[in-house]
Amino acid sequence: MNARWLTIHGALIAMVLLAAPAWAGSTAVTGEQVWPSQNDLYGSGIGGAAGDGKKLLEAQWRKTVGSVANVNSYVIAGGTLPATDPDLTIPVAAGKAIVEGSYVEWPATSVTLPASSTSHLFLKLVFGGGLITGVEIEDNTSGAVPASSLKLGTATTSGSAVTATTDARIIGPGALELLTASGTYTVPAGQYRAKIRIYGATGGGGGGGDGGGPSNGTAGGAGGTTSLGSLLSVNGGGGGGGGLGAGGNGATGTDATTTSGLLILPNAVATVGLGGAGVAGGGSGGNGGRSLYTEIMTLLTPGSTHTATIGAGGTGGTGAASNNGSAGQAGRIIIEYQ
Repeated sequence: MNARWLTIHGALIAMVLLAAPAWAGSTAVTGEQVWPSQNDLYGSGIGGAAGDGKKLLEAQWRKTVGSVANVNSYVIAGGTLPATDPDLTIPVAAGKAIVEGSYVEWPATSVTLPASSTSHLFLKLVFGGGLITGVEIEDNTSGAVPASSLKLGTATTSGSAVTATTDARIIGPGALELLTASGTYTVPAGQYRAKIRIYGATGGGGGGGDGGGPSNGTAGGAGGTTSLGSLLSVNGGGGGGGGLGAGGNGATGTDATTTSGLLILPNAVATVGLGGAGVAGGGSGGNGGRSLYTEIMTLLTPGSTHTATIGAGGTGGTGAASNNGSAGQAGRIIIEYQ
């Protein structure tokens, strides 16, 4: 055995080892539940009675197309409330809806409301033994979201009549809700997932400089942060610099760079505050900085609350001869129920 033999055979062994196929294994799951199943994987004593896996059963259907699968409920048509009513009994219009994956159709129904209050009206499924036994219209003054429901609206009453109503129906999949003011956002009844979109606030423009002073314009303010609780947040663009009395223009505000989300489009919000013009040879103020667009798809819990913060557009800087910078654009939040 010589060195050349060892080298050749060592190389062959290495080639064999390198060419070994990747390992792939598979382990059977015990007690699985699959519905529907021609082989009855939801029956046969696993998830129910023998044969259940082959049947179109209500409870399993709701798991497939209802809240367990994070599928939203929505109104197809109807379910409206009158603007006012001369007494405390309000007629809810006939309608059609998908609630927890079940198609629901109901006739016009009159609901008696408490006096001198604001009532929240919900269409809800009623259950007995895990199965649907009926449909009710619940009214409560707390706004608490009942299980397996969707909201129709609110009704405000005096001592003897309905004085005002609001429409809170989610019409069809893909309905949009726009938030333009800070406050508490409550997830509507029957909504389990949504796409959250945020357009950030932009910066204000700097004021124009005065060459006759000479005096500089003041800088514009930065746009505020826009957020929906811990779900999503976008910073605002920076403020533009003030124009210089000696003739130099103010710097453009910095663009927003930090955010959260899965899809991020930098500089997508470009309606910024404009810098004011300089006078008597003074420099112009800089434009405000741009902000971002971002979005996520997230799961929701009906009735849960999140703090919505709408960032204000940056304030415009003060310039010579009232050549002030203009304010930036405020942020906004769009919620798409899917």
